Amino acid sequence: ISTELHDDVGGELSAIRLLSEMNISTISPQQQLSKISTSSGELVQKMNEIVWALNVNNDTLQGLIAYMRRYAVKYLDDVGIDCVFTQPQQIPDKEVDGVTRRNIFLLLKEVLTNIVKHSRATNVEIAVNIGSLLQITIHDNGKGIPADMLQSGSGNGLRNMQQRVKELEGTMEIKNQEGTTVRFFLPAGSGNTKV
Repeated sequence: ISTELHDDVGGELSAIRLLSEMNISTISPQQQLSKISTSSGELVQKMNEIVWALNVNNDTLQGLIAYMRRYAVKYLDDVGIDCVFTQPQQIPDKEVDGVTRRNIFLLLKEVLTNIVKHSRATNVEIAVNIGSLLQITIHDNGKGIPADMLQSGSGNGLRNMQQRVKELEGTMEIKNQEGTTVRFFLPAGSGNTKV
């Protein structure tokens, strides 16, 4: 979290400062204000995510899934992509520590960011299933990921996801079929134990 505060939040604050000091002869005041507004909005979102991850009152599987659902539906709605989010009616009473919650959330966030930036999708379906493993499936109806990129694992997004899945001691699969399907299988623990 301290690294994220330094890198992400510090970087956004620096960008806002530079934009506010920029010579208006190179950019119009409207463009300058728009960029400052966008950067400050992203900064607020990152701060909210960090505060959520640090709050021990959110250390439940139910809280994690509810947060993921709110984020996904709002994020995709804001860019005009339909989202269907399905989850079990009954969610087991399981504890999920802040670092684990943050990593699971960031997996979802990375997939959704890639969908918005690259896929040209109009619909996203997210399904959460809970058994011996927590399974999160994200499917979009976009153009798919280029085969060479999938095979090589190139791209920062794919590498970041692979690293997070490894830290969570889970697995990940990606398939191109009528869009892209990304599926995460993550240890779910049992009873009132940590995920």
